[in-house]
Amino acid sequence: MDKQVDMKRVQELVADLREPRQARYFADLLLCAGLGWLSFIVAVLPGPVGWRGAAFVVAVLLLYRTLGFIHEIFHQQGMRAFRHVWHAVSGVPLLIPFLLYLPIHQGHHSKLTYGTPEDGEYDQFLGRAGLASAKLFALNLALPLALWVRFALLTPLATLLPPIREKMIPEFVHMALRMPYRAPPLKESARAEAMAVEWACCAWGWALVGVGVLAGWLWVAAWA
Repeated sequence: MDKQVDMKRVQELVADLREPRQARYFADLLLCAGLGWLSFIVAVLPGPVGWRGAAFVVAVLLLYRTLGFIHEIFHQQGMRAFRHVWHAVSGVPLLIPFLLYLPIHQGHHSKLTYGTPEDGEYDQFLGRAGLASAKLFALNLALPLALWVRFALLTPLATLLPPIREKMIPEFVHMALRMPYRAPPLKESARAEAMAVEWACCAWGWALVGVGVLAGWLWVAAWA
């Protein structure tokens, strides 16, 4: 017979693992972001096709790893400096800022919504795995354009038309697995920072257009 788990004892055993080592966080993030963006530049500049292809794969893997920190940011929200640096080197340049994830993961960790239709991180795959997987794959292909529209167009329009922020934005782009899904509002304490990051993403979205016009659309296609 299995012994009943003593959760208090478990927490005591891992207590020393709960405090983040910020130097390690920064080193990992900056190394991956630096090498990732350098590889991205090598991939889009003229050169041997083999080198460019290899550089592109490296860029994809390293920049994807930087995005993985979005989960750590949620659970270590006291590391404000790290969050700001992450936004500068990953969240904003890839148009996947923390504000798209924060309300979704809050619901995932709530006892009231965990595992329910209000938990955006779960979907029902039983009996529809093929269709659901195809839908997610298609949504991911459309994500770069959707993110650009979300920030470059909807952010400025939302300042003129409040219904866009109140209805369209919560239902348009977020990091929920369940679709359709309406993202809950951000908490008041997070809104000022989220708004500043949102406008930074808006500026970056239009900078991408400038890059396409001046440097060539290959840069934008590779970014997407």
